[in-house]
Amino acid sequence: MTTTPPEGLEVSAGGCPGDVEGELRETDQQLIDQLLAEVRQLREAVETRDVIGQAKGIVMVGFRCDADTAFDILCRLSQNTNRKVRDVAVLVVSTVVDDRPLPEDLQATLLSQLRARPQ
Repeated sequence: MTTTPPEGLEVSAGGCPGDVEGELRETDQQLIDQLLAEVRQLREAVETRDVIGQAKGIVMVGFRCDADTAFDILCRLSQNTNRKVRDVAVLVVSTVVDDRPLPEDLQATLLSQLRARPQ
């Protein structure tokens, strides 16, 4: 049994009305775009977590403190210098990996934090 589409409705070769097929393609593309954005965010989160963990380890060794204190130090450096924690972590890691000095504003903030820290 064959049926003819209502007047004015175009049917593609696959049997779907043309506008429905286009909507499906658009929905599929939106889903693909959302998934790609999520993958990018997850990759960035993993990379961020790694570099922050490395920076925490450097702070722990350098200042003989536990992981929570090291993270607090990184957060205060971030807040006091208007940088993201990840960016502060990258700079801290580069002091070891690339033998680069910390930027002066980070050095000054770190020294003031260390002086204020209970012994």
